[in-house]
Amino acid sequence: LEDEAYYVQVRLMAARVLGELGQDDGYELALHSLTRSGEDDTETMQIRVNAALALGAIGRPEALERLRQVAESENDPRVQVATCCAICRIIQRSATGPTTAVPVEN
Repeated sequence: LEDEAYYVQVRLMAARVLGELGQDDGYELALHSLTRSGEDDTETMQIRVNAALALGAIGRPEALERLRQVAESENDPRVQVATCCAICRIIQRSATGPTTAVPVEN
């Protein structure tokens, strides 16, 4: 995760997989990469989408506010969708976590 010899997108994918396995080692990398810029618009989008997906897989609720800010301010709809998916995933995990399930009223 810390070896900068690898593209940040690859490190973010590793952070996502670790998150799926219940490890949050890539949390800081993903959080900082959420607003990171690449060499062009495509690379910036790839970094930010992978960062959001990693945060969703990691599932730490403290990332929600940062994800919300990016979802509201980001111009690229692909990044907006990824951040919204991450938000939904974290909320779902929080609501159905191992401690207690919280019923949602409409």
